[in-house]
Amino acid sequence: MDNSIVYYISHPESLDATTAQELKACVEQYPYFHAARLLYLQNLYMIHAADFGAELTRAAALIPDRRVLFRMIEGMKYEMRPAARKKSPVNPDEEGADRTASLINRFLDEQPDESMPTRRKLTVADATTDYAAYLLQMDDAEEEVPVTEKSQRSRNLIDDFIGQNQGQIVLTPPAEDEAEEEDMEADPTVQDNDTEEDYFTETLAKIYIQQGRYEKAIEIIRKLNLNYPKKNRYFADQIRFLKKLVINEKLKS
Repeated sequence: MDNSIVYYISHPESLDATTAQELKACVEQYPYFHAARLLYLQNLYMIHAADFGAELTRAAALIPDRRVLFRMIEGMKYEMRPAARKKSPVNPDEEGADRTASLINRFLDEQPDESMPTRRKLTVADATTDYAAYLLQMDDAEEEVPVTEKSQRSRNLIDDFIGQNQGQIVLTPPAEDEAEEEDMEADPTVQDNDTEEDYFTETLAKIYIQQGRYEKAIEIIRKLNLNYPKKNRYFADQIRFLKKLVINEKLKS
């Protein structure tokens, strides 16, 4: 009989009504032969025997490890999944610094459109997020402006300026004469020069941001806001974002 038990364990597909009678006799003779009892229970389960429920109750009281019963009867219904890996603890200070750096980099990559920025309609979910993510979400909705030859020429001028002055930046106050502004609007050449100067000024603000001099950048953006009242919303978002960074720096110090 022992050899038969080993064979049935290796080939459970051979269990049928005949083997059930053999296993029943073995279990009655050796009630604490757990392997035979489990095999008998499996045999009853496979042939849908009417006394399977009663035998399962009896086996649950005699088998030392009931998990074996569960795996044998219900194991096929469940998919085994590997245990989730534990995440290594993250330093809150490092996580906050990485997020701040990421937000600043995305903030610097954004370029203002010449026309009034198009804003998408905000949802209720936007109001529940932090302001920095909210601002970036609004900026991402704007159409990207391709870099023109004029913008590239302005970048070259900025690089030359920084190289000659060794990083020392001196801001020139904007013109306040309204009559000159009207003349410049009438003259396309003057408008091109103004566009380059504005681009130059805004890039200086971005340089200040990269240097961590957020208050200086706020001053420049405020001046641009005065020159372009139609873009008030765009510049106001930038100013609010930079103020958040200023507060964050003060809390760290």
